[in-house]
Amino acid sequence: MSCLAITLMLGIVGYFGYLPANSLRTVRICLGLSGIFLLGFNYVKTTNLKLNNRLKIVYQLTNKAISILSFVKVTTVLTILSALVLTSIFLISFFDANYGGDAFMYHIPFAARIWGIISPEQFTFEKNIEHRLLGFPLLANWFQGLFWTVFQRPEATNLLCYFSLLSFIAYLKFYVKIPFYLASVSLLAIPMVHMHAARSYIDLPGNVFVSILILTTYFLYINKVQFNLQTSFIIFISAAMAANMKFQLIPIVFLILCFVLLKIILQSWKAYANDQDRLIKLSKTLLLCCLASIIIFLTPIKNIVLYANPFYPVKVEIAGIVLNHNEAAPSFMHENIKKLPRHLRWGKSVLEIDAFDSRRPWPWTLGMDFISWDEERFGMGGYFGGYVIFNLLLFIYLCWRNFDIESKIAATVMALMTLFTPLLPQAYELRYYMYWMIVFVSLNCYLTCRLIQQKPSQKFINPRNLGLVATVFMIIFITKTRYFYTIPEFASFDKQVQRTDIIDQDMLGSIKAGEKVCIIGKAPHPFLYTSYFHPSREYSVMAEFNLPDVFEERCEGRRILQ
Repeated sequence: MSCLAITLMLGIVGYFGYLPANSLRTVRICLGLSGIFLLGFNYVKTTNLKLNNRLKIVYQLTNKAISILSFVKVTTVLTILSALVLTSIFLISFFDANYGGDAFMYHIPFAARIWGIISPEQFTFEKNIEHRLLGFPLLANWFQGLFWTVFQRPEATNLLCYFSLLSFIAYLKFYVKIPFYLASVSLLAIPMVHMHAARSYIDLPGNVFVSILILTTYFLYINKVQFNLQTSFIIFISAAMAANMKFQLIPIVFLILCFVLLKIILQSWKAYANDQDRLIKLSKTLLLCCLASIIIFLTPIKNIVLYANPFYPVKVEIAGIVLNHNEAAPSFMHENIKKLPRHLRWGKSVLEIDAFDSRRPWPWTLGMDFISWDEERFGMGGYFGGYVIFNLLLFIYLCWRNFDIESKIAATVMALMTLFTPLLPQAYELRYYMYWMIVFVSLNCYLTCRLIQQKPSQKFINPRNLGLVATVFMIIFITKTRYFYTIPEFASFDKQVQRTDIIDQDMLGSIKAGEKVCIIGKAPHPFLYTSYFHPSREYSVMAEFNLPDVFEERCEGRRILQ
């Protein structure tokens, strides 16, 4: 029956064009015939037919083969597959140079500046980017610079995303008690997670820590964990890491901590019968929370003190008052997207309705980009619409099957996230708020494991089958992206800086030793022109955007190259 079921699943995959139907035909025929063959032998066994000696021998050999195959458990195969895919992604993160504009624009350069790997004299950012260095949360870039310094290779900046994914898998495995294979493949089936796992963007690390914060809060409310030293440490670390990595995550962290504080107050109030003891305990708790908040929200507090704007250099308007800023909030949204209500806009992106564009090299990319910023499909998609629908149906079933306090609070968590997330800036660009899908998948894994513990007779909804379905989605993603995000190319930074499509080699060759130049309009790659990557000579590079009215003044008398 399993063989026949997989045969039908592959037929659906071929029908919808996720994989070429011709390439699946042979596999489907083999699986289908195997299923019919095994069903036939089962029929012979159950009807107690008289078998001649030759058929008995075939029957015994078949039974022996089946027993050997059953010994090699499906979960073992899934565990090995998960480990292989994670190992392959590690090779990408360590040996392959980053791909993607934002990382070259400021993530990797910020890491180099923070750790003194490349000095301001060697490379000066565009004026707007310099202000981002002053105001943006830089914890993720600090870790990227740490990896670069330790391993003495810029490719190692990718390791931040990889180890953040491993940290979340470890959290699910050891804290939530979800099997390793299920935690791994269910996350790797999400295109945004899989793609970012070996690149130098910082969206994945921040969202991983927000997901840990949300799930830990959920377990507090269902009383699976108590608010003790371990739990408080997890909450503090995850909140501090997330809030000091990305501006977009600060409102989410603040909201979650409000729920945490409410739970702590209720728990402390119930723990003491005497009002005086309650007040003393609450006072101590609130004092510790205030001290922890200073560290958690260190970046916005620093920006308020220095620049009178918690989100400097981004423009913020409060009660009609525009705070000090250096750049306006993004406003490149296409008119057809802009006129949609926020929740419909976000829902369209989550379900990947009209999200794909043939001009992209693969159906999914890091930022769902490779097209102009002001086009309708820019930034849309990234969660795999079919996988979202599958998880939605599974979540509804799991809650219906066992609608207890854990399911009710899980449904509440999903409802709150679904209501709140679309209200955030640029929410339809799903890479900024991956926590929604990460938490969604994690809750389904947890509720599935809990269901099989409570009702072991459950045949279809179990961790093994959920892992198999997630593996199918993961394999579809891997093949549709032609293995680019899964198998290393061993293309180092040395090869990157020799490319003619991102670096003007004639311009680079014209720079003389000791010269100070100003490179115009080469974003996001001017950082790759620095002498660090071309050690045959020392020179100074300043980058600037192609703004005819101002770039000559900003270049400060340097020789202009454009």
